[in-house]
Amino acid sequence: MENISYYGNDGNLLFASILGSGIPIVILHGGGPDRQSIIPFARRLEKEHRIIFPDIRGYGQSTCYAPSKHNWIQYANDVISLIDHLALGQIIICGMGIGASITERVGFSYPNRIKGIILLSPETLDEEGKGSSEKEKELMIRCAEQAVSEGLEKAWEPFMKDLAPVISKAVKEAFIRTEIKAPTLIFPGGDIRHSSELGNIYMRLIPNCTLEEPFDWDNIQTLDQLAEKIAPKIMMFTREL
Repeated sequence: MENISYYGNDGNLLFASILGSGIPIVILHGGGPDRQSIIPFARRLEKEHRIIFPDIRGYGQSTCYAPSKHNWIQYANDVISLIDHLALGQIIICGMGIGASITERVGFSYPNRIKGIILLSPETLDEEGKGSSEKEKELMIRCAEQAVSEGLEKAWEPFMKDLAPVISKAVKEAFIRTEIKAPTLIFPGGDIRHSSELGNIYMRLIPNCTLEEPFDWDNIQTLDQLAEKIAPKIMMFTREL
């Protein structure tokens, strides 16, 4: 295993590890753990892929104490800094939990750099970091259905009247950018923060999306067991890209 350091576009020192050779996959860990949690997955994928797994900014060795530097744009830019440091073109990107949220951001912000996307237990959070309520989930589903049938601008129409003019303008400008174009594989989660229903919402929003059947997360006791369960399906997905 090779350990490397690199710099974010703001000069913050970041760290990552690399295993294997072949088509590169960047794997982003979930919130709480650091990059060591990715090793069981990397071991099962390294025969066909070069697995690159960083400590997300603020985790593990990638320390960052500036609150203003912890945002989705910066996290996505950190991924681009990593693949630029390694002189890579297109990559496959995979994320778990918060790593899945960052993966989504990279997918629609830098579509030309992404060959495929894998979301493991994607999460949804409110402003307090709690899982969405049932009412909020229903609203997300209706919004997703309308976005698919009538477009994002129409889906957002009920919310626009409550936004300040400058925010409304920014949202409208974002409509043309907010689309994940790469083939996407989703493994739905199994708790309130990582709701399996979120996978169905993504299916409505992402044109080229494969949603795996939910499995019993309560029977998964170790990261090795989780890796053993999903690695073969990841391999099947990446072979078709």
